[in-house]
Amino acid sequence: TGASVTRVGTVQVGKMVIYPIRQFEDGTQLINWNTEQPRDDHKPNDWATPGRIEDFIEPFANWNFDWLDMPRLIADAEFILEYPMVDRDPVGRWVFDRVALMGDAAHPMYPRGGNGGAQAILDAECLTRLLGENEDPVAALRAFEAERLDIVNRIVLTNREQPPDYIIETVENLTGGSPFDRIEDVIDRAELAAISDRYKDIARYSKEATGGR
Repeated sequence: TGASVTRVGTVQVGKMVIYPIRQFEDGTQLINWNTEQPRDDHKPNDWATPGRIEDFIEPFANWNFDWLDMPRLIADAEFILEYPMVDRDPVGRWVFDRVALMGDAAHPMYPRGGNGGAQAILDAECLTRLLGENEDPVAALRAFEAERLDIVNRIVLTNREQPPDYIIETVENLTGGSPFDRIEDVIDRAELAAISDRYKDIARYSKEATGGR
């Protein structure tokens, strides 16, 4: 349907994120999937390099669920691309007279919680609002930097400390990889909510920060 996302495994044992992005009339779907694997020999700026199945298939060779044949899904891919997942240290300035950095140009970050794109959208919203409120465009740019820089730099650093799979890795460590039937037998739901809420507060998309939108 395009509304479901499945995240399975961790980087240490094999990780996949799978979601449909288009529904066809014949009932089939266009599926996007991605796997994350640590590499020591990857060049950080090698963007959109063609990927090779043999470089990453091993952890998933026997992943056959009742609802998904992972090896076949990988083998049937129209194409595979390889991207480095990197960030940059936060900088102390985005605005230079009439020039302002925003989005990935200002704060490239690890993509936790969709924040790579989401924070760029929030940059654009903030800058649009401030340009409308200020007759002096340079003053608007400075106000934009003052409002957004510290918030987003904190997100960059938090994404390093709490990776996208933080909750899954926490459960993996608590169970030692053993199966379980109820998440409540492993970790309290209130603790899970607290982990999620802390990040929402930092990323500024809690209900309070967004005004309930």
